[in-house]
Amino acid sequence: DFKKDWGGIVNDVLSSCFNFEGKLLRGLFHLTFMPWKVTKSFLEGKRISQIPPLRTYLFVSLIFFVSLSSDRDSTYSMSQADRIEVKQSLEDSEMSPIGLWFLDELQDGESLESKFFKILPKAFMIGVFFIAFVFWLLFRKYQYVYIEHLVVALNLQTHTFLWITFTDGWSSLLEPFIAHIEIVLDLFALGWLCVCPILLIKKVYELSYRASIAYMVLIQFIWGVYLIFSFVCVLILSIMLL
Repeated sequence: DFKKDWGGIVNDVLSSCFNFEGKLLRGLFHLTFMPWKVTKSFLEGKRISQIPPLRTYLFVSLIFFVSLSSDRDSTYSMSQADRIEVKQSLEDSEMSPIGLWFLDELQDGESLESKFFKILPKAFMIGVFFIAFVFWLLFRKYQYVYIEHLVVALNLQTHTFLWITFTDGWSSLLEPFIAHIEIVLDLFALGWLCVCPILLIKKVYELSYRASIAYMVLIQFIWGVYLIFSFVCVLILSIMLL
């Protein structure tokens, strides 16, 4: 049909590539503002109207990491004069050969940063499977199989990516017109990202608020430890691949 409007063409492309059809916007809206609703429905077997969780995660994480890499600054980059000055001062202080090697590896800051952001999405993907295992350990009495806990973890991480991307997008649009709007939106997003996981596990596992808060504090602590460990590993691997 050569008379289709642009909306129909875009929908056909998304349908053929991702099989999202008309569920895309509705599903992303629910994942952004009510992830417990789509998660609970999926686990109850109401899956015809649902977006496949793994496919959605991959789609959203692609957008998230592309926007993250495009906005980043060259944190590790140094001017040539600064490199020579720092290296000379470290050599004068009799720095170990390992330290000097590490400094040499960091000289090409853009290359290091590029490799870091290429590996980072894989670390997050592994982390989702790890957190699903944590869910399985904590909520075994609910007789969900591991794959169902993986759906919970995928939707939770997708929700986080969506909110960060959503907040950054609105900050960029409104910052020229409203002073300090980025701080306000970041604080609001941080608050919601603390509250929403509690609501999600409360609704999905049918817990009390007190139990939901206790479980989520534990899960967030484990996730934080994993992130620190994975960031260090990704940085070391990035340096080794230079």
